[in-house]
Amino acid sequence: MKKFALASYALYLLGGLVITAVGSVLPQLLTHYHVSYTVGGQLVLLGSLGFLIGVPLSSFLSGRFSEMNLLTIATLLIALSKIGMLLLPPFEWIIVFNFLNGIGVAALEVVVATLMMEVFIGRRAIVMSYLEVSFGLGALLMPLVASLLISQNSWRFSFFITSVLALIMVVVCKMIPFKKETVQTSESDASDASSEPAPVLSKNQRWKILTFFSVMIFMYAGVESSMNNFLSSIFITYLDVVPSQATLSISVFWVAMLIGRVATGWVIRIVTYERYLFGSIGGTIVILSPFVISNCRNKQKMREILKDNDLNSPYFKEVGNEDDSIFPDFNFKSRSMNRQDTYQARVIWGYLHDYYHHCGNKPFDQHNKSSL
Repeated sequence: MKKFALASYALYLLGGLVITAVGSVLPQLLTHYHVSYTVGGQLVLLGSLGFLIGVPLSSFLSGRFSEMNLLTIATLLIALSKIGMLLLPPFEWIIVFNFLNGIGVAALEVVVATLMMEVFIGRRAIVMSYLEVSFGLGALLMPLVASLLISQNSWRFSFFITSVLALIMVVVCKMIPFKKETVQTSESDASDASSEPAPVLSKNQRWKILTFFSVMIFMYAGVESSMNNFLSSIFITYLDVVPSQATLSISVFWVAMLIGRVATGWVIRIVTYERYLFGSIGGTIVILSPFVISNCRNKQKMREILKDNDLNSPYFKEVGNEDDSIFPDFNFKSRSMNRQDTYQARVIWGYLHDYYHHCGNKPFDQHNKSSL
C-alpha cells in the first residue's frame, strides 16, 4: 500500500510540474516564435481543451485497459509532448503537443484519483488533499526551476526536465501494480470527519447539484489556468519585472495554494464536507472582491484618460496651428498620422522623457540638448 500511495503522489507531482511548465516560459516561447499573446491564449485554450477531452476519454478507456496500462499511456503521452516542445518545431506543432499534454495530464489525474478514492473509502478527503498537495508542490517547483533556466537563457530545457521525469514515471507505472485489489489499507489510519448520511435525492435535485458543482469547478479551473499561464506575463508586461523574477510569481501563487491544500487535510478531520465547502466559497469571494473592485477603478481611470484626450484635442489642434506660424516651411509628420497614433506617440515620448530625466546617464535637467 505504501508503494502504491507514494507512486500516486509522485504522479500528481508530475502533473503539477507539467501543468505550469508552459506558463512559466510563455513570454519566452511567444518571443521566440514572434507571436502575440492572442496566439498564446489560443495555445492555452487548446491545452485546456485537451484536458477537457482527456477526462471522459480516460473514463471510456478505463473499461478497455488496466489502470497500469492507462497510466503508462498517459505518462508516455506527456513525455512525448514535452520532448516535442523541447525541439521547438513550428508553432502549429507546439499547439498540437500542448493539446496532447492536456489529454495526458487529465488521464493521469482521473485514473489516480479514482483509484485512491476506491481504495481509501473512509479517508477520501484526506487522501485527496495529499494528492492535491503533491500536485501543488510540483506546480510550485516548476516556476522556480524555470526562473533559473531563464536567467541562463536556457528556458527550453524546462521541457527537457519534465520529459525526463515523465519517462521515469513510465517505468514506475510498469513496476508498481496500480490495482485496488492488491492494496491493503489500515483501519487505524485517520479518517474524515463524519457527515450525516446522504439524503435520497430526486433526479431533478441530482441534476441541480451536478450543475452547481460543474459551474463551480469550471470557474475554479478557469482561474487556476489563467494564473498558471499568464501570471508571469502580467508581471512582465504591466509591472516591468525581469522575466526570471516574473516567473516566480507563479511559485508564490502556488505557495498559497499549497498552504490551503495542506490545511485541508487537517480541517476536513474536524469539519464536515458541507461546512468546509461553503466556508471555502465564502472566503474566495471575500478575497477576490478587492481585485474586481480594483480592476473596475482602473477601467474608470482609463476612461477618464481617454475622455481627457478627446477634450484636449481642440487644444492640440490649436498648438498645431501655432506650429505652422512658427515653422511655415517644416513638414510635420504628425499631419499624416491619425489622432490615436499621435496620442500614443505623445504617451511614449512622455514616458521616455520622465524615465531618462531621472534614470538616464545624462539627466535632461542637466543636459537639455540631449532631449532635442
